[in-house]
Amino acid sequence: MNDKTAQRFGEVFRRFFETGYMDDLAELFQGESKVIVYLSTAEGIVYPSDISRDLMISRQRVTSVLSTMEKKGFVSLVRDPEDKRRVQVKLLPKGEKSIEEKQQRLEKYFSVFVDALGEENLKNLLDSSEKAVAALEHTMKGSSQTV
Repeated sequence: MNDKTAQRFGEVFRRFFETGYMDDLAELFQGESKVIVYLSTAEGIVYPSDISRDLMISRQRVTSVLSTMEKKGFVSLVRDPEDKRRVQVKLLPKGEKSIEEKQQRLEKYFSVFVDALGEENLKNLLDSSEKAVAALEHTMKGSSQTV
């Protein structure tokens, strides 16, 4: 890649990140939002150990996140009536609403992409992005260093 292309690449991605889109997208896959998405799709009773195992988050981190979410009114933590040592996690309407709002913001961003690029160009962008991600994953596999 020549210097001008590298400079343009850096500039375009800098501007892209400054839009806030990546922050909103990353937020869906981290912390509270990640747990809310999990709870909204889970079937049956959910325990903190389920969240820890399925989302590969430490039990301590799950406990901390759930405590914060309970204070915000996003979840309720209720003792299991059959085993008082265990706590059941239930998603509350306020938690559902918070994730719906984030998903609506992301849908607006997606709509901007489609309107600006058209479906064919967007498909090409996604295909190219998938190739780039695969190359990065391959490069990073087995390496503890970052690029």
